Amino acid sequence: MTYRLLAVSLEGTMLKRNGKISRATREALTYVKQKGVYPVIVTHQSLEEAKKAAKVVKVQREIVCYSGAYIAGIQGQPLFERRMPTMMVCDVIALLDDLECQLTVQHEHFALMNRVNQPQHMLGKWTMSLGETLFYPETVVDDLAGHIEKHQLVPLKVKAVFPNEKARRTGIARIEQEIPDIRIREKDPFTLEFTHVLASKADAVAHLAAEIGVEPHEIVAIGSEAGDEELLEMAGLGVAMGGAPESIRQAADWLTRSPEQEGLSYMVKEVFRMQMNMKKT
Repeated sequence: MTYRLLAVSLEGTMLKRNGKISRATREALTYVKQKGVYPVIVTHQSLEEAKKAAKVVKVQREIVCYSGAYIAGIQGQPLFERRMPTMMVCDVIALLDDLECQLTVQHEHFALMNRVNQPQHMLGKWTMSLGETLFYPETVVDDLAGHIEKHQLVPLKVKAVFPNEKARRTGIARIEQEIPDIRIREKDPFTLEFTHVLASKADAVAHLAAEIGVEPHEIVAIGSEAGDEELLEMAGLGVAMGGAPESIRQAADWLTRSPEQEGLSYMVKEVFRMQMNMKKT
């Protein structure tokens, strides 16, 4: 089988636990480019965070970000969008308002947050959450839903960090009951991420592949986090990183090593070393 596109998840695949990208990973992505394979960074995170990683590995291609809700072109222009309607975002905020969670509404150019009283034991969790999006302007507003409705904003994602697991479970139950056209990603025991129901890494990568003339069976996708399952199932070869959750391993065709054991580099060498060089797209 000849593979023409490599979709690489950023979290838990390119990035190690310390948030760094290893030399082996950089060399692996250089190697696939030399083979004529089209590398694409795919992430649940923001465009600015993905652009920072792309610069490190010298991959100047389209970027799939916000859990597949947005594809940024090589020049930064939007190629694909699955935005949340204004009233859907306002409904999410209203349903979670009394659960004392930190809400972050993410647009590709900025982020808006609600003002909450932060219990001492939650400072670390919220500080960590905020640190994920320090690459573009963030604004704290007193009336988050009112601000979004007034300006008719159509964001890409809403993130909620809860004070405890009970509040998180309550939040899931409310959203599932009241808002059918929404996708919920359980990032960790305290964090939920909401996007449009049609936003997914799999659909975004398939859309991009079709635009450049690549068939799904010509795609290799590698991932490790909740929300990567559909992407691995869609690709011709789905690869799970070592240490990935059971749902990811079940969705994959092949299991590689962990990020700490340079699993991405190992997979690239095993899959692409026998593949003849292709004309670069």
